[in-house]
Amino acid sequence: MKYLLIHGYGVGLQYSFFKQAEGVNAGFGAFDELIEQKQASVFRWDIPRKLNLFESINPIINLRHYRKEVTKAQDKATHQALEQELDTQQPEIIVCHSTGSLLLYSYLQEYILPQSVKRIVFIQSNIPRTMSTPQYLENALNNKSITMINMYCCWDQVLWSLVLLEGSISLG
Repeated sequence: MKYLLIHGYGVGLQYSFFKQAEGVNAGFGAFDELIEQKQASVFRWDIPRKLNLFESINPIINLRHYRKEVTKAQDKATHQALEQELDTQQPEIIVCHSTGSLLLYSYLQEYILPQSVKRIVFIQSNIPRTMSTPQYLENALNNKSITMINMYCCWDQVLWSLVLLEGSISLG
């Protein structure tokens, strides 16, 4: 497997009649062809939920769901499931979006990546700046056996809203 894709927040949410939960690609539409060709796979860790119209427009409901997914992203059971997926797929490249970046970086605090991994790509990462880089990963980055790319748009309103929600600035 060339790519392992780790999605971000809310891909399992169905917002009443106006937004379905994400399908097989978990929002990674650019990878559809690679998923079909089995060159990419998605690690699904979302919390599926159907919201009625009122819940869909209620920011408190969405905030609670977001916090549940942040907790799940840092949970040992989620990390064990990710470890099993990594061992099975042996990806060369891991692509993480938003809270999926937090999941991977939390995982990296306790687990070591398979040697097949050569690149990590974070897109709009939701990783607290206070989270440390494990020494083994720092060594791999320094000797260039792993490259890490952090892609973000500084004007992204979601990342700025996280400053208010989390009380800190994310790496993204």
